[in-house]
Amino acid sequence: MDFLKIGLQLLTMAVENHTYRDVLSALGRGIQEVSSRISKVKQMDSPDWQDVIVNDECETIENILGAALVVCQTQITAVTCRAMRLTSFGNYPKRSFSAFSNERGIRALSTPLSTASDLPAVEAIWALANYFKHRDEWGEDWEKLSGRPKQTAKVVQMIGLAPGCTCNLQRGATALGNTTLANLEVFADLVDDWALKVSKTCAKEIGL
Repeated sequence: MDFLKIGLQLLTMAVENHTYRDVLSALGRGIQEVSSRISKVKQMDSPDWQDVIVNDECETIENILGAALVVCQTQITAVTCRAMRLTSFGNYPKRSFSAFSNERGIRALSTPLSTASDLPAVEAIWALANYFKHRDEWGEDWEKLSGRPKQTAKVVQMIGLAPGCTCNLQRGATALGNTTLANLEVFADLVDDWALKVSKTCAKEIGL
């Protein structure tokens, strides 16, 4: 039994699993609805109420964007785990791949963002998802962070996020190329392009 071929097939199955796009599509429609409500509110005669409602609706968009990024993170995790498994699959001894040695190295196979020099797009998505999940724990002074949160903060700051900003994920979405905010397919395109490159890289590494 050729365990490497089986492992590569499992990786291919993860790469070709696009069901997460359906979730992103639904979330994108949600952002469109919120944006429509914001447009109607801005036509109201009361500026005070406009600010209150618009701020609440913008927070809703932030949360939907965060959920979308976490959905992308699950796909990134599925592909990454199966790629790493190829380095020690079945009864084969652990292999050293020239293209990557750890999970972060796999994410680094992504195309760099034009908005942040040398920052891989998938690494940006990964960091934004982690920011969304843990931002309430960070506080206002990101300089006091340590460990993984500190590293995540460095990455998201490269694409425009800042302590105390209420539209950080909107900034992140724009940096990823999603300028309308509702076009979440932009995220999926970045992830899928990366996943295909990971699959091709692994096939080359094991000589298949």
